[in-house]
Amino acid sequence: MSEKHLVCQGAVCSCDFGSTTDKLMVKTQSKRYINDKDGTQKLMATHADIGPTFEKNTFGSCKKLNNNPCVPAVTKWDGFYDKITVEDNSGKALLEDSKATCAVSNAPSIKIIFHGQTAEPTPQNVANARPEVLSQLVPLKEDNKEYVYYTKDGAYLGGLDNSTKVYLSSQEDYDKAKDGKKWSLINIESNVLKEKNKPIPNTRLVNLSATCYGECSLEYNLDVKNELYAIAYVHFHHPENVAYGSDSAGSKAFKNKKAIERNNKIMQTAIGASINAFTNGFDFSNGADSWDGVDVLTGGSWNAWKQESHYRQRASGKYKGISDSQGLSPTFYASVKKALEDKIASPKVSANLKKDYQAKLTHLKKLIIYEENRSFKPLFQVVATYAASIFYKTLK
Repeated sequence: MSEKHLVCQGAVCSCDFGSTTDKLMVKTQSKRYINDKDGTQKLMATHADIGPTFEKNTFGSCKKLNNNPCVPAVTKWDGFYDKITVEDNSGKALLEDSKATCAVSNAPSIKIIFHGQTAEPTPQNVANARPEVLSQLVPLKEDNKEYVYYTKDGAYLGGLDNSTKVYLSSQEDYDKAKDGKKWSLINIESNVLKEKNKPIPNTRLVNLSATCYGECSLEYNLDVKNELYAIAYVHFHHPENVAYGSDSAGSKAFKNKKAIERNNKIMQTAIGASINAFTNGFDFSNGADSWDGVDVLTGGSWNAWKQESHYRQRASGKYKGISDSQGLSPTFYASVKKALEDKIASPKVSANLKKDYQAKLTHLKKLIIYEENRSFKPLFQVVATYAASIFYKTLK
């Protein structure tokens, strides 16, 4: 937790080109006090305090003037706190690391070496200060170390893995907050990632993303972006449905990575997909409540269940059929067939894995589609397919 003090009258200043110090005097307002028991001395300093604004108005001899007497004149202040404005002079609050530019040096050479505060706020301060000043009274705290930051597309920007909150930000806004140590610029309520109106910890985001990563068709060298976004959306909105990828090797590998290491194409996409789900973004699943992969066409552990059984596990054991009014299942079948054939043909795949892929290809069948004119209405409808995953919704 970093702390910065607000600056008041009497703050001790020095100049890079001077030989001694001088005290800051507030001459632009006479009502707003901080840390001053009687409300008569500790006027709050702002960026409006320019010109000859020091007690003696000299920092001794000036190197810029060949060591002749210094006569400073402040032309501007940098590094002030723009969240606090004093209404009397429209000045922004100075912080202890604010710097002033002198007309002689034409550089931000004047620094504050002591902010000037020596007491706690008092009733007099409360009576004289504006509400936004009171809410920010010293020490001024900038919360950043306990949080974590991502872009909306899943890029990790910085922060702790065990953060209790997840903030969304652009790279540009994050860099500004970090460089200026003004985390309040992005630590705002509208940037917090939530679930049921409550902030989620980073572990929740990582776990959902890891499951999606473990469920996707990455091993088949297919484009999995839309697949990841669809899986995340379904899994987030229908968590009661089974996701076998939560305990997969891919999921475990995802969790074992450091946050910065997940800034690669696929892992970052998995996080972006989860963020899209948390924020109710675009539904790539087209209203699906479940999904399946290659096993639904190949029968999984071959003799244990028929190909459509994988669907029934999502529907409390009800034995009903599948409809495909949009004709999407042939695309799914073609994607699975090509993915298996490519794996078998690849010189990078081991002999043992090729046997597994060959077994799946041997048992590959087109999805059994049931029409409405059967003695019952289908329980499931295919609504989307990406890579080697098919998405469907339960019909009522």
